[in-house]
Amino acid sequence: MMSSNDQPLGLADKPTISLDAYSMVMSQLTDTADTHPVMQWKDAYQQQTFEAARGVWNNRDAWFQHEQDDVFKPKLDSVLYVIVSGVEQPEEILGEPTFYVSENHAHAYKDVAKDNVKSVSASGRRAEKLSHESLDDDVVVQQFKQEYNDLFDLEKKPEMSFAKEVMHLKSVLADAKSNAFSTFRIKSLKTFAKEYGVKSSQYTEGERILNELFEKTVIPEFLEGENRRALVSIVLTPAKHAVFRKRALPDTETCYKTEESCLNGTSSCSARGSCVATDNDCYVCQCKSTSYQGDACQVENVVGDFQLLFWTGVGLIIVTVGSLLFVYNNGGGADSDSIMMVPQSLPKQD
Repeated sequence: MMSSNDQPLGLADKPTISLDAYSMVMSQLTDTADTHPVMQWKDAYQQQTFEAARGVWNNRDAWFQHEQDDVFKPKLDSVLYVIVSGVEQPEEILGEPTFYVSENHAHAYKDVAKDNVKSVSASGRRAEKLSHESLDDDVVVQQFKQEYNDLFDLEKKPEMSFAKEVMHLKSVLADAKSNAFSTFRIKSLKTFAKEYGVKSSQYTEGERILNELFEKTVIPEFLEGENRRALVSIVLTPAKHAVFRKRALPDTETCYKTEESCLNGTSSCSARGSCVATDNDCYVCQCKSTSYQGDACQVENVVGDFQLLFWTGVGLIIVTVGSLLFVYNNGGGADSDSIMMVPQSLPKQD
């Protein structure tokens, strides 16, 4: 994941914590800390996780405005947890993070969500994964075009999948508000990156639509309600994963269907090679030197006792917006200390 030296300029004060510590923070928010798996771990690692989580929790005034003095009541009424895969530039979708987490694979956060649904449900509160229902294609096309005109060719599978995810998330917000914990995953942006590249019109329009979806619909509607204590937690995982090895090995190759999508998706092979056709009808980067490796020639194979920190994009960011003024009472606008924060729970330990 992103180290403190790799964070964008101006974000050096944002801490980086482990996935375990991150999940512990969210277990505090969902009042399930007493059943968190960390309680069963060995003392040394348990203490390390506690300390990292405590560091973030002790500075929660910057992002958490819903303090609950009554110990017999939950800290929050409801949490909505959204995972977005395939993000190249997080700032195009949402603002600064509250902190970074040292895990950049979306499947880890899928496990986090699954475990959190279990722990919250076990406490007697309602929690669920908001499944992608089989929406009627004609209805999706009509609704999507009403909102976004003819930006996409919805006869193509990637574009139709994106439209379905956007319209379905909008349709389940009301149900999610009645749950203690709900989770939803958006995978179609990653499909755009693979099929067309991160510089394609499909991908950039997808970023813009998600930005509008979160800022104008998901966040304000989910947080709406007098005295409602709610949290929208959005996890953005990268289009490509970082490699942290003494001798970095190439990532698994991505199959680009055209030379243009290969060039767009790899930043022209990181200016270290060219896109060539393969026997299986894919375009991949052919690096100009054996010193360069990775599906975008992004990793330099240098022998030495240090870590190589090569990136083709910004890594995982847990996006948090503090004190969002997005609550409407009786049809009129009213300022509120509502927020958007980070998710919870823990992958199983081997």
